[in-house]
Amino acid sequence: MAGTLDNHYQMGILFLISAVLLVFTMRLCAPPDLMDRAQDRAVAYILDVTENGHWPCQLDWKGRISSKPPMYTWVAALFSLMLGKVCLFSIYLPCLLSTIGCVFIIYYLGSRYFGWSTGIYGGLMYLFSHLGVRQIALARTDALFSFTIALAALIAFNAWIKGSGWTIFWIVCAISTLTKGPLGPIIAGLGLLAAAWGRKEEDCPTLRGTHIPGICLFLVVTLGWFALAYWYMGKPVFDTMIGKELAGQSIGREAPPLYIRFWKPTGYVIARYAPWGILTFFGLYRIIRKPSREVETRSLERFLWCWFMGGLLIFSLAKHQRHDLVLPLLVPASVIGGRELTLLIKARTRRHVLLVATIIILIFSSIFTWYYHIKRPKKRVVRKTTEIRKLANLIAKKNTRNFPIDYVNTTFILQYYLGTMKIHRSLEEVEEILRAPEPRWVVIRRSEKSARLIDELASRFHRVLVWKDSLGERFYVLSNRLPGAT
Repeated sequence: MAGTLDNHYQMGILFLISAVLLVFTMRLCAPPDLMDRAQDRAVAYILDVTENGHWPCQLDWKGRISSKPPMYTWVAALFSLMLGKVCLFSIYLPCLLSTIGCVFIIYYLGSRYFGWSTGIYGGLMYLFSHLGVRQIALARTDALFSFTIALAALIAFNAWIKGSGWTIFWIVCAISTLTKGPLGPIIAGLGLLAAAWGRKEEDCPTLRGTHIPGICLFLVVTLGWFALAYWYMGKPVFDTMIGKELAGQSIGREAPPLYIRFWKPTGYVIARYAPWGILTFFGLYRIIRKPSREVETRSLERFLWCWFMGGLLIFSLAKHQRHDLVLPLLVPASVIGGRELTLLIKARTRRHVLLVATIIILIFSSIFTWYYHIKRPKKRVVRKTTEIRKLANLIAKKNTRNFPIDYVNTTFILQYYLGTMKIHRSLEEVEEILRAPEPRWVVIRRSEKSARLIDELASRFHRVLVWKDSLGERFYVLSNRLPGAT
């Protein structure tokens, strides 16, 4: 019997991983959207590591220090170095692995405490939501941050039940902090409020074990990296990450009144997690009204409830609100909602569960394929990315001698497609660049400010390429050498 259960458990893992890979392939094959959601900055940081060797702290194309810790950048850069170049696959691979990790944690908790079907349904609910499909191929820290929080929360729950394991919890919290900041350990530990919830129950587990070694390691890792980055880049690291990002986003940011912004994160969960959010809220009500009689299962119910509701409260009170930020809450939401879907469908056999799961995959993969391959490519940000890729291909074909290229008033994504990472130059520097004795190319986007300068320089230097994209923007490639000259 145990062998049969193990086989079913392994089959569920393979089934969910196959679904994740299906979604990732669908997203990877869609037209690129690197100019959306500030992905260009994340790509610039990755290239700054691979091209310039700036591992402790990175700069973007304007010379600005990264506002986020570098864990996502490090992971993507390592994959890029392994593959030999920075490409969409290496950029999005941390997001794919993070999604697999979140889906597995949902599956593990759901199947162990609420039944195999809960694990299957919960994993698919996380994956086939707007946020899940979007974050699996989005060059931002959110997917990795969500996974580190989920992993830390899982370890925290087990440590609470067993009374040991807190050192590992704090190590994962350090990784989470190096991904997006100190909010990670806070959200991961919210579920432990469940210990206070059941403090009057004799059979409720209490918080036991020592945290001192783990906290010491946490401080060594996080403060050690920050000290290294400060030594490497100086005071701007503190000004950007602590002053502008951490303090600025939490207390210094202008925001709507609390009575207006308080409800936004709840709306994000309902809209961006549709259609599953309603099941989660039913499940939250069920946990209060009809808790499980089994001690460990009841403890997990309350842990998930505190994790989700506590995180939702934090995001509701925060001044900085964005729909992507609620992604870490979708892990407990999916476990809770997965159980509700199990109770609603009441599939009698594992074959019926897989049939329902397959129908979910077919329906939602069709919807998201239509969106990302037919509707979304019509948006300007996607069309612009595609046009920049065409321009990069034209420049690469003409630059057969690999002359150095400087960039003025262009998007960084052009550099990505050409495989470079340089600080963009100003309009005032263009003539000086082209007067250099060695061969140089300059790419300039025509605008009101640059039009007169381009016309003047084009009369004195060589125009390698003039290109107008389908959106009406015009680009010039100027050189101090004739095309083909040495």
